This record gives sequence, structure tokens and C-alpha cells, in this order.
Amino acid sequence: MGSRVKPTRILCVNCSICVNKLRRRYPALAQDSIVTAIICSWVYPQIVLEEDVICEACRDLAMAAVNSSLQSEVSGSDVTGPSTRRQTNACLLCGSSILNRRSDKILRENPNEMQQSIIDLITNKLAPREISSLDRICHTCWVRSQREIIRGNLHNENRPLADITNIENQPPPAEPAPSAEHAALAEHAPPAEHAIFK
Repeated sequence: MGSRVKPTRILCVNCSICVNKLRRRYPALAQDSIVTAIICSWVYPQIVLEEDVICEACRDLAMAAVNSSLQSEVSGSDVTGPSTRRQTNACLLCGSSILNRRSDKILRENPNEMQQSIIDLITNKLAPREISSLDRICHTCWVRSQREIIRGNLHNENRPLADITNIENQPPPAEPAPSAEHAALAEHAPPAEHAIFK
């Protein structure tokens, strides 16, 4: 029997929704040059590659931005601005739909220490993308992040404090020089392979 290979998740380059099951997904660089420029500005500093795709909602959002900029071109407004709103029903970490699933807000008012650690971890994973107060992740990713924090804390607690301070402050210990008696005994001792153990 052959091994089963898990299919690769294809995510929208703008909103990170999983587009594997979506019928309409578009190559990001195959769009009109103005649309591509807008998408590139939305995901900056991430570089859009040939294999990157966008979902239909993000494509429509970029097209609406182009249309509104063409209408207000006389006033000289900037075409490339931040993405007003991407997919609101997608987990920002895994890209799966959270429409009919339990989900958690990322940013919370007065988070406890554990929640703040989880928020910091998620923020680092999503960097350089900024998180808004409306962004959500699926509960599975929230619990996975919580477990990652707990494992990291347990790992740090199990490390002896003396080892941590010694590694940072002291050079490695030097081996003591053998004394003259040890050198003389080592010369007359039989090799280890000839020793008989009972």
C-alpha cells in the first residue's frame, strides 16, 4: 500500500482563506496590472509569486478599488491603499471557514496572562500583517496556540536555573591535568580489551 499524502492547502495571498475547495480562484499575477499592483500593495512586504492565488472576494475587492479610483482619478486619489476588508469568515491562521464553526476573537479587552501570550504568538505568526479588532481564528487554532504556549512554559520550567545562568556567564570548564601518578599507572595498565571481568 502506498502512503497517503496530505494535500497542500492553497491559501489566498491577501486574506489567507483556504481556496482548495473554492471553484473560483485566480492567479494573483495574471490579473490586470492595476489590480496586481493593488494586491501587491495590500500584502506588502510579502512578495507575490507566480504560484500565489487570490479568492474571488479579494479579486472583487481589488476590482472595486480600481473602479473607484478611476472615478476619482480627477481628484488625484491614491489607488493603492490598505485592503478595506478581506474575508471575514476565514481563520487567519489556517484559512478554513469559520462561518458555522466555533471561533475566537484575537484581540480582547483586558486579556489575562495566558490570553496575552496567545495573542502575542498569533501576532508573531501573522507578521507583518496587522490584526484588527474584528479578526477571528477558529477555535482549533486558538487551542493549538494555547498548547504551544503551555509546552514552551513547561520546557522553560524544566530547565535548571543554574544551567541557564552558567551557560550565559561562564566559559566551559577546563579538564584537570593528569597527575604524575595517573600517567605512570596508565602506562603499565593492560589494555581494556584484555581485562577480564567476573
